[in-house]
Amino acid sequence: MTWFWRAGASLACIALVGAALTGGRTGLIGMTMGLGGSLFNLWALWAAIKLLGTLPPSGRTASLGSVFVVVAFLAKVPIFVGLVWLTYKVGEAAPPCFLTGLGLVYSGLVGWVLAPR
Repeated sequence: MTWFWRAGASLACIALVGAALTGGRTGLIGMTMGLGGSLFNLWALWAAIKLLGTLPPSGRTASLGSVFVVVAFLAKVPIFVGLVWLTYKVGEAAPPCFLTGLGLVYSGLVGWVLAPR
């Protein structure tokens, strides 16, 4: 496990504890949905990009894994919209913690891109 994944997991744990301490149960729910939804969106996009980068030999049928990636890519926006709707249904501290989780994941993505290799 590289230092970046350890730092990301540590930051996510700190964010979850902070959301639970400041927002209670609803804050923890919002942060969990924000982190989970954003990570799923990133994974689906990255898997689709990797799938497009591989050229299968002609005449080969699609594997179950590639079908799953395509379905995940197409379902990522409705899933994210559903998570936003559920977050607002939970109310209280859930929406701001959801947005904080979203920002944390995308800030981590920028940090990963800019990190020296």
